Amino acid sequence: MLYDPGLDPEFSQYRGTYCEHYVGHDPLSDESIARYRRYKAFIDTSGLIEEPWIPSFKHDKLVKISPARDHVSYFWFGGRGKIPFVLSEPYVYYQGSPNLIKFIEVPESIAPYGGGPFSTVLGYRAPAKSLLCVKDIHSKYLDIVAEKVIAAAEKLPPWNSVSDEEREASRQRFEDGQLSKASHGSGHV
Repeated sequence: MLYDPGLDPEFSQYRGTYCEHYVGHDPLSDESIARYRRYKAFIDTSGLIEEPWIPSFKHDKLVKISPARDHVSYFWFGGRGKIPFVLSEPYVYYQGSPNLIKFIEVPESIAPYGGGPFSTVLGYRAPAKSLLCVKDIHSKYLDIVAEKVIAAAEKLPPWNSVSDEEREASRQRFEDGQLSKASHGSGHV
């Protein structure tokens, strides 16, 4: 189907961004501060563009064949309407790639999703993973993104660490109105 509902507000709706759902619900908490850092690093490194409008037919087809469907975020590689990527947070065991799909487990230090409960104790493992998925025919683009993300993750602090500088920067973003209590979704993960 060639129709792109994101271009026609009559047939699509804004569902909110990752930050609105998973950072904005409590922007000054250590969990949200760490999520913001990981999300920003993930986006800056991967070059992916988030798609907050639904439905997105290309993404929906991908979600239907992905190994995990919990807390799903949509992204584009190469510009809007190009290559669809799906990021999900599986809370249940997921198996290897089914036919027609390729995915990577995003390293904890750069993975936007991480689940709860949250603890800043060093060495504490994230209760959930972030899986980045594409259709098998687009696996070369996943390889490109994976190489960048894995290299960047090696230079980042642990997934659940939060510095005083990050707390101050978050407070400043909040005061400047860049972050606010989200009105989209429950904010629970």
